[in-house]
Amino acid sequence: MIILSYNLRGGGNQTKRKRVDFLIQKSDVDLCFIQETKLSGIGLNLVKEMWGDVDVEWSYLDANGASSGILTMWKKEFFFLNYSFRGEGFLGLCVEKEDERIGVPSSGNSREIRFFNEFIEEMDLVDLPTIGGNFTWFKSNGKAMSRLDRFLLSKTFVEDWKVDGQHIGERDVSDHAPIWLKDNRKDWGPKSFKFNNMWFKHEEFDSFVE
Repeated sequence: MIILSYNLRGGGNQTKRKRVDFLIQKSDVDLCFIQETKLSGIGLNLVKEMWGDVDVEWSYLDANGASSGILTMWKKEFFFLNYSFRGEGFLGLCVEKEDERIGVPSSGNSREIRFFNEFIEEMDLVDLPTIGGNFTWFKSNGKAMSRLDRFLLSKTFVEDWKVDGQHIGERDVSDHAPIWLKDNRKDWGPKSFKFNNMWFKHEEFDSFVE
């Protein structure tokens, strides 16, 4: 993943826009943050000029007069934008990473995705990292796969059981793969017991043992 951040100090100048294009193409940038665009109503033509082609999505915050302005651009396949939010001096994005999905369009269920993410956040749940694979559902032709199945756990459960991740197995009779939760606690057998010979000298030792 390659991320570029650049304070443009005004994107109205074509020379500056070409400079952004050069930096993006030179490093094959996946995600680009531009500050001080000093622009409003940013459209496809201007974004395409800075990105270099149409394989781009973007979100922006209009400039306030002749100052500020934020533009975020990214490769279409890099992540899926659920929604964006803006405030004085900031631009935020809520996204779904594409490493959880291949060949599955999300444009028709962005509202449901947003509600699901809000539920996870409000319930303070943990989506543990996967071990052994990235996807739990596979289309029969192999052209689409997604991480549909997962455990969502409370932080207390994770800490008490010392869960280290969600282990994804291999798909066999179903188009879904099995998932296991495993802890990282080790069973070292019976604990050792230390005995001090001086205990024999205590007058109540025999009666205590009995």
